[in-house]
Amino acid sequence: MLRLMGRRAAAMGAQSHAATVSASVTATAAGRGVGLGRMAAPAWAVAGGPLRSLAVSVDKRAAPPLHPLLEAAMYNAGGEVKEKKQRLRRAEDLLSATAHSRNLKGSPYKMNMLCHQIRGKHVLQAQVQLQFSNKQHYPPKVIHCLNKAVALAEINHGLLPPQLRVAEVIVNKAKFGKKLRYHAKGRAGVMRMKYCNISIRLEEIDWDFEIASAYDTDTRDATLRLKQATESGNALQMQAPDFRAVFAPKKRRKYLEADAAAALEEEHARVAALEAESAKPAEEVEA
Repeated sequence: MLRLMGRRAAAMGAQSHAATVSASVTATAAGRGVGLGRMAAPAWAVAGGPLRSLAVSVDKRAAPPLHPLLEAAMYNAGGEVKEKKQRLRRAEDLLSATAHSRNLKGSPYKMNMLCHQIRGKHVLQAQVQLQFSNKQHYPPKVIHCLNKAVALAEINHGLLPPQLRVAEVIVNKAKFGKKLRYHAKGRAGVMRMKYCNISIRLEEIDWDFEIASAYDTDTRDATLRLKQATESGNALQMQAPDFRAVFAPKKRRKYLEADAAAALEEEHARVAALEAESAKPAEEVEA
């Protein structure tokens, strides 16, 4: 209220000042014998005119020139505005499967900290993260829910684990229980038994989007190899240790890389033996 009264008083004072200035300008012009047509009062001094016209005219300054790099990014050589690139989007008709696990004993906060590690990752990568996690009792519960979602995706849509990614993981609070905790001298307290719910939604991988949005070359190459293995139906290559080596922690990566090299050599030897066995009957027939 006081502010409103102060603003009104200031406006009235400004109007009276403008009227006084206008009258003084008119009197000066009449005393000198100059007509008002030749010497008019300024716009801001006219009584009844907008008082903030002076402030607006002062604030309206020329726009600062654009930086050369910014101007080159916004405009073409002819001064035309450049067209914006279309944003990369995933396909909308992707298949998905959802699994729920309810009333799990444990803190929702700690469970959410673990589930944060697998959000947005491929199923193979999520399984490795949970396998090497150093949490106490939470990883087996999340693995059980993840395997349930993988089974539902295979039953309902015929999707294999390499074709799936963890689209979202929701952890919320379940009903808390209460339990007595006995103390000395006949006293007792109340313990709150914490429970939580988990919902995991797996989604079909949009390979073009995953390869185009890879943040480094190693991830892009691993995704490309996984796509080729999935399309060719090579189950051995899908489960090869090199993917675990890419997604595993740094401490175990060198051991997994050695296992991957040994498994690759063994597979090459097996394929060579099969080719040699298949070539023998052809030679005997020709003889």
